[in-house]
Amino acid sequence: DNVMNGFKIFAIDSSRLLGKAGFQNGDIITQVNDVSLKQPEQGFSLYQALQDEKEVRVSILRKGTTPMTLVIRIK
Repeated sequence: DNVMNGFKIFAIDSSRLLGKAGFQNGDIITQVNDVSLKQPEQGFSLYQALQDEKEVRVSILRKGTTPMTLVIRIK
């Protein structure tokens, strides 16, 4: 229906940072720290806003339908 739900990620390597954080190929990131990612410009501005965060909560859709939340601690 041409409605953006978030950002779909791919080319995830399980031995690299995103894979170790729990992301899988095809996951759709829908929210980060309660900020919706239904508009592309939100993703770009959110990246800068998260630079000093110690923990990030990422809501995803796995396999297009299963909602999950990943909590990522940043050292």
